[in-house]
Amino acid sequence: SLLYFPSGEHIKLATVGFDAVMADLLWARTVVSFGEQFHTNKNYKWLYHSLDIITTLDTYFEDVYMYGGILLAMEAKQIDESIALLEKGIKNCPESWRLHFYLGFYYTYYKNDNTKAAMYLKKAASLPGHPAYLPRLVGLLYAKLGKIDIAIEYLRETYKLFEKDEKMRAAIDSQIKELVVEKHKIFLKDAAEVYKEAHGKYPGKLEDLIIAGVINAIPVEPYGGQYV
Repeated sequence: SLLYFPSGEHIKLATVGFDAVMADLLWARTVVSFGEQFHTNKNYKWLYHSLDIITTLDTYFEDVYMYGGILLAMEAKQIDESIALLEKGIKNCPESWRLHFYLGFYYTYYKNDNTKAAMYLKKAASLPGHPAYLPRLVGLLYAKLGKIDIAIEYLRETYKLFEKDEKMRAAIDSQIKELVVEKHKIFLKDAAEVYKEAHGKYPGKLEDLIIAGVINAIPVEPYGGQYV
């Protein structure tokens, strides 16, 4: 039913000054509806419209921009809508490092636009409360492993937000592990190439990379296995 709600501007005419109260009620309804769809048919056609209404009624509702952007991108796969919501959020909450951080991630990971990504991540790194790793991520944008490292940090940040939703946390944790494995594979392949350049052949086993001083240790496989 949220899909057929009128626009936020039209609803404002009927709330007679209680815009924030209506925004709270619609946000609660949206969260419940999302949970129902998450466990059933995963129909999220209504989601962006609902989030746009809420953030029109209460333009400073930062949590809606942040969580809404995450749900649109990660679960609904509505990347353009997620970006539009976050850009709206940055316009109304310009001092939020998180909104800049998530928008920067979406531009590099989903749109392959490192120029815009760097702009938003730099801004995030200049705002109060940002984590210490943010300046490093800006530099990594142009490094070989930058995209994977940024994705891992994004997912770790997102994981913290869903402390009461075990299913979302499990899904995010699985994605983090997959990215860590991919990062390790690239690291070991590059090390093998360095070894071949020096010795004329690939190493017979990964331990040879340590013996030759190419790497200090074999990465720990996040699922509990080992690399061979």
